[in-house]
Amino acid sequence: MPTARRTCSALFLACLAPLAQAEVYQWKDEAGTTVFGDRPPRGQARDVQQINEASLQSPAAAAAEEALFRERERRLLQAMARDAAEREKLRAEMAGDADQRRISRAVRCASVRAEVEGAAAPDAQDGGTPGKETFGEKVAKAPLRNFLARHCGDDV
Repeated sequence: MPTARRTCSALFLACLAPLAQAEVYQWKDEAGTTVFGDRPPRGQARDVQQINEASLQSPAAAAAEEALFRERERRLLQAMARDAAEREKLRAEMAGDADQRRISRAVRCASVRAEVEGAAAPDAQDGGTPGKETFGEKVAKAPLRNFLARHCGDDV
């Protein structure tokens, strides 16, 4: 139902638009009488002028309307400038946050790599084979390797 009401309102306003933009003409007829009409005159008429809404206003009213328009324009431009500055500030913050996240990720990845690589080479003194991980070490490091594969792009 609200859609039908909106549609009817839009059609009604569309029908009123030509009336709001009606043209008014002023001219002098053959007798010298000033005549007003919504159509230009036929035949012999002198000094035919199309009158618009602005020419019907007093100069003071036109000046007041112009001042009001300029004030609204100034406020709108100020609001647009504030919005643009705020958007730029948010962009800078987001870029800074993204840089900070990249740095944090790089630090975490380096830490996990060091943990995986540091324990990857057992000493021969411990009875292990140098450069060879035991099955238990592989199982223990599996979550770290998964982290590196998912978050750091490593194929470990």
